[in-house]
Amino acid sequence: MPVDLVKFDISMVRSLEESGRQALFVEDLVRMIKDAGYKLVAEGIESETLLQRVTELGFSHAQVSISAAPRHWRVCELSACAL
Repeated sequence: MPVDLVKFDISMVRSLEESGRQALFVEDLVRMIKDAGYKLVAEGIESETLLQRVTELGFSHAQVSISAAPRHWRVCELSACAL
């Protein structure tokens, strides 16, 4: 099965909100995967700040929260994402 998309787990995505070694590791991993030609999906986007951050890093899609209730998510292309 060919792979064309890599999904980043919510814990990795949330590390981007912090500074430090884990955030740097995730940023480097994102660049490496993107440079290899894969599309990136960010899981667990719940804030405009984090949505902006993954957009800046080059993610193509995001799994965003659509309500205050847990586990209500949708996947969207970042160019059309809204919380």
